Amino acid sequence: MNDKRQEQLKKVIQEHPEINDRIKELRADSQSELQAQMIELLKEYGVELTAEDFKAPCEEFSDDELNAVAGGVFTPGCTCLSNGIHMLTGISEPFESGVSAFTRGG
Repeated sequence: MNDKRQEQLKKVIQEHPEINDRIKELRADSQSELQAQMIELLKEYGVELTAEDFKAPCEEFSDDELNAVAGGVFTPGCTCLSNGIHMLTGISEPFESGVSAFTRGG
């Protein structure tokens, strides 16, 4: 997600705190279905997102960086929607609190 879109998302969530409750009410059988519901919900507020916006950015690590974390636990890909939200906003607060963390900034 580009910076402009990220700032738009933060602004909309600050202006419409009811988004928190609406997101908490979403129910889905899969992560992709939940993402689609969130995309549709945010469209109502003028925020255009895609499933790609929920993906964690992939970056290459140097050998030194990889060696520094050797022995740790590896979880391939983004396994939950909350990780995608965190990547969108830079917020590390758990998703269970809704998106109220957006209003505090990253």
